[in-house]
Amino acid sequence: MRTTFALAEDLDVAARQFVRKLHQVSDHRGARWHIVHEMGMDAATVWKAVERGWVVLQAVDGNPFKRTAALTEQGRRLAATAASA
Repeated sequence: MRTTFALAEDLDVAARQFVRKLHQVSDHRGARWHIVHEMGMDAATVWKAVERGWVVLQAVDGNPFKRTAALTEQGRRLAATAASA
């Protein structure tokens, strides 16, 4: 059985992967909005990236279930660091 710490660590890794994926689909510019559900990420992963300050969300047409995501400056730095490693 995995510990709570291990599960939290897995979620953090998934959130970092989401940031890298968002950076890639943004052509490495970061300030572009993309529909979250089209990226194939689960809600916990997306919210972890938001919690970390890497991603911001906005509702589409006022619908809270349709969201777009964009990288913050911190998210762009994280993605750029990962890309150069």
